[in-house]
Amino acid sequence: MIARGFLKLCAYNKLIPTLFNIEQLQQFMEQTLPPITNGEQEFYVKERLRKAYDDDKNYQTTLVDPMVDQNGELCEPSLQFHDFLFLLGLIALNCIDSSDNISQKLQDFYI
Repeated sequence: MIARGFLKLCAYNKLIPTLFNIEQLQQFMEQTLPPITNGEQEFYVKERLRKAYDDDKNYQTTLVDPMVDQNGELCEPSLQFHDFLFLLGLIALNCIDSSDNISQKLQDFYI
């Protein structure tokens, strides 16, 4: 899943702006998926996640294609399944404040 795909998932499920904001999401993504390539570095520096969020007024139905450079290289972070789970855990840890216990925070987040 590409970064903007995860953004759409968060928007569709009302996690943004209800639970956290787009700046926090970018911070969580940078912690989970630090930039490896110049394209990924540029993705974070130029705040393309925020731009995608601001530009996508109909997030329920629009599709996102991976961002590629002139050489066909992917220019945005991509989440593997374990990254996806870690990112959800990071969101629960930082945004759920119903308990001080991480297991309870995770349970509250998923329920």
